[in-house]
Amino acid sequence: MLCQWETPARFDESERERLALWKPQAIAASLSQLLRITAAPTHAVIVLARPGDFLGGAERDQLWQRFQVPVFEQMIDSDGRLIAYECEGHYALHATPGADRFGDVRRERCLCGCEADLLFPEPVRHPPHNDAARVCLPA
Repeated sequence: MLCQWETPARFDESERERLALWKPQAIAASLSQLLRITAAPTHAVIVLARPGDFLGGAERDQLWQRFQVPVFEQMIDSDGRLIAYECEGHYALHATPGADRFGDVRRERCLCGCEADLLFPEPVRHPPHNDAARVCLPA
């Protein structure tokens, strides 16, 4: 249920209560779903975003205030395939092979310490937390 982009109309209060009792280590869902669920992850929140729709600082702060755990972003395509994922450095998204179709690629060192091809996606509406829109391709 949480993998879908929109919460189904049949989502009822009994399911909401069941989720509130659930103590997962991490939750992965779209931003709109994360802002509605009541489960309390113990380790991380993973925001599933579409290409070009990066989280802004205000959205990250809102998720931190709500869950009090680190926020990570994963970019997925319309079929749910992983395109790129945020590292622990919270500076860049490490892209999977083929993700270079989303922008300009340059070889640089990511803040997580890896030497990587950095992808600068276009258009960028909401850059990552540090206001630099960078996506890393693994070496």
